[in-house]
Amino acid sequence: MITLIIVFALVTALPIKWAADFTGGERTGWLVCMIAAFLGPVVAAIAFRIASGGFLGFVISYLALVTTYVVALRVPGRSIVGFSVVVLALQIAVAFALVSFGVGNSKVILGA
Repeated sequence: MITLIIVFALVTALPIKWAADFTGGERTGWLVCMIAAFLGPVVAAIAFRIASGGFLGFVISYLALVTTYVVALRVPGRSIVGFSVVVLALQIAVAFALVSFGVGNSKVILGA
């Protein structure tokens, strides 16, 4: 279970923290980044359902996700586009790195 929490933190909160630090966010603490990492997908899923899915739902859910991150981390308005690009790139890079180290294997994550 501890491994699962560490993987969750690495894949979600760490890239959010790095992007917030890079773009000048006011709240860049671990707790706020973990809360944003939890609330963002919840808000995005609700937005996707309201938009009835499809490509438009995907775009709206991504905008809702980034908006949740921006509000939670108080990212300045001039940095919102940069923040969204940086956080997406970092999340993809961290996910690829974890998979290359073998953490993507469910037996490794669950400790089985």
